Amino acid sequence: MHEILKVALNLPLQRLFDYLPPENEHDLTLQNGLRVRVPFGSGTKVGIIMGRDNHSEIPLNKLKRITGVIDEEP
Repeated sequence: MHEILKVALNLPLQRLFDYLPPENEHDLTLQNGLRVRVPFGSGTKVGIIMGRDNHSEIPLNKLKRITGVIDEEP
Protein backbone atom coordinates (compact mmCIF):
# COMPACT_ATOMS: atom_id res chain seq x y z
CA MET A 1 0.00 0.00 0.00
CA HIS A 2 1.32 3.44 -0.95
CA GLU A 3 1.07 6.67 1.00
CA ILE A 4 -0.58 9.47 -0.98
CA LEU A 5 0.06 13.04 0.15
CA LYS A 6 -2.76 15.57 -0.21
CA VAL A 7 -1.30 18.93 -1.28
CA ALA A 8 -3.00 22.33 -1.43
CA LEU A 9 -1.88 24.59 -4.28
CA ASN A 10 -2.54 28.30 -4.76
CA LEU A 11 -4.96 27.85 -7.66
CA PRO A 12 -8.57 28.92 -8.25
CA LEU A 13 -9.66 25.32 -7.62
CA GLN A 14 -11.25 24.21 -4.35
CA ARG A 15 -9.51 20.84 -4.08
CA LEU A 16 -6.38 19.06 -2.92
CA PHE A 17 -3.97 17.36 -5.31
CA ASP A 18 -2.50 13.90 -4.83
CA TYR A 19 1.25 13.30 -4.93
CA LEU A 20 3.61 10.51 -3.98
CA PRO A 21 6.36 11.20 -1.44
CA PRO A 22 9.80 12.11 -2.82
CA GLU A 23 12.24 9.31 -3.64
CA ASN A 24 14.33 10.06 -0.52
CA GLU A 25 11.33 9.98 1.84
CA HIS A 26 13.15 7.80 4.36
CA ASP A 27 15.34 10.84 5.14
CA LEU A 28 12.35 13.13 5.71
CA THR A 29 9.48 13.53 8.11
CA LEU A 30 6.64 14.79 5.92
CA GLN A 31 4.31 16.58 8.32
CA ASN A 32 1.10 18.42 7.54
CA GLY A 33 1.83 22.10 7.01
CA LEU A 34 5.20 21.66 5.28
CA ARG A 35 5.75 23.60 2.08
CA VAL A 36 6.78 21.38 -0.83
CA ARG A 37 7.71 21.81 -4.47
CA VAL A 38 5.59 19.75 -6.87
CA PRO A 39 5.38 19.27 -10.63
CA PHE A 40 2.22 20.83 -12.05
CA GLY A 41 1.47 21.08 -15.75
CA SER A 42 4.68 21.96 -17.58
CA GLY A 43 6.24 23.65 -14.54
CA THR A 44 6.46 23.45 -10.79
CA LYS A 45 4.44 24.97 -7.96
CA VAL A 46 4.82 25.38 -4.21
CA GLY A 47 2.14 23.66 -2.17
CA ILE A 48 1.37 22.74 1.42
CA ILE A 49 0.89 19.17 2.67
CA MET A 50 -2.61 19.04 4.13
CA GLY A 51 -2.95 15.32 4.83
CA ARG A 52 -2.33 11.80 3.68
CA ASP A 53 -4.35 8.87 2.45
CA ASN A 54 -3.89 5.35 1.11
CA HIS A 55 -6.20 5.87 -1.86
CA SER A 56 -6.38 8.22 -4.83
CA GLU A 57 -8.89 8.62 -7.63
CA ILE A 58 -5.85 8.90 -9.94
CA PRO A 59 -4.16 5.61 -10.91
CA LEU A 60 -0.93 5.14 -8.97
CA ASN A 61 1.17 5.00 -12.15
CA LYS A 62 -0.12 8.48 -13.12
CA LEU A 63 0.74 10.19 -9.80
CA LYS A 64 3.81 12.40 -9.72
CA ARG A 65 6.26 12.70 -6.83
CA ILE A 66 6.95 15.70 -4.66
CA THR A 67 10.25 17.05 -5.99
CA GLY A 68 11.43 19.01 -2.97
CA VAL A 69 10.69 19.90 0.62
CA ILE A 70 11.10 23.61 1.40
CA ASP A 71 10.61 23.65 5.19
CA GLU A 72 12.09 21.49 7.93
CA GLU A 73 9.01 22.02 10.14
CA PRO A 74 5.49 23.34 9.55
